[in-house]
Amino acid sequence: MVQDPAPSPAPADAPPRAGTTGIFRAAARNLGWLLASRGVMAILSLFYLGFATRTLGVVDFGRFALISGAAQALATFVGFQTWQIIVQYGVEPIQHGDTPRLARLFRLSAILDLCSALVGAVLTVGILFAWSDGFGIPPNLMRDTLIFAVVQLITIRSTPL
Repeated sequence: MVQDPAPSPAPADAPPRAGTTGIFRAAARNLGWLLASRGVMAILSLFYLGFATRTLGVVDFGRFALISGAAQALATFVGFQTWQIIVQYGVEPIQHGDTPRLARLFRLSAILDLCSALVGAVLTVGILFAWSDGFGIPPNLMRDTLIFAVVQLITIRSTPL
């Protein structure tokens, strides 16, 4: 019985395996794009905040920040992560080619998104009418505040359509 000799190590000038380095290179390139875009967004946000503060003044900018922050908090509070439902329960229908079942799952997720937006809109109306004076929102800004909050709630849709 003859034993095979141990495989010799790859020569130093041999190209690296294409599979792993290609994946890491692509991941590094994507990470670079992500970080660069985040940096650009941060710089543009500083300009936007500067313009908004100078244009609105301190008091009105405070109102704007309060309205924007409250609308985002409410959207986060009432929003469902329906994409997770699709990822969790959509794999099997896709693998089996069960299109009607997958369509029902998408429909349920879209209905959950719509219901959460409606609940958020009702909460927004209730909060605005109950505590608008405490928030410092004058009556002439109530309609605009409500529109902004409702638009913010409508855009929380996480169902991939």
